[in-house]
Amino acid sequence: MKPAAPSDPLAQLTEIRAIMERSSRFLSLSGLSGVGAGVVALLGAAAGYLYLQNEFPEGYLRLLQASEPERRAALPFLLLLAGGMIGLALLNASKYTLDEIRWLGLTQIGLGLLAMLQPGGGLVYFALGFGLGHIGYGLLMYNRYERAGALAKTVVSS
Repeated sequence: MKPAAPSDPLAQLTEIRAIMERSSRFLSLSGLSGVGAGVVALLGAAAGYLYLQNEFPEGYLRLLQASEPERRAALPFLLLLAGGMIGLALLNASKYTLDEIRWLGLTQIGLGLLAMLQPGGGLVYFALGFGLGHIGYGLLMYNRYERAGALAKTVVSS
């Protein structure tokens, strides 16, 4: 970017604003850490499935029909496992990072809304949104930003 003339304050303010916007947007997670988060989410979904099968062998819908004390007993485990607010947090944080974060957040919110319509499939939607969603995000980020940088460094050093 060409430096503004000292006598043009409006151009200087515009340049300062552009610099501040570029510096305030950052890559929050590396691509491979997104893949790792997705794998951990899939493992969490498997743990949730095993827990529900052990506690409620009749299925997840049995939990919804359970008495209040039974539901309260399952709540701490399920709260530690679930991450419904993450979609909203990603959407809000996307103002300060790359646009891919916004799409990940919208995907998770959409799947959460679908899960509300089909309560028996909540764990499947969790696995799709957090597991496969993060793996897809991670691979996209790695290929788009990190792999290109690694290839450029390899070419320069050769």
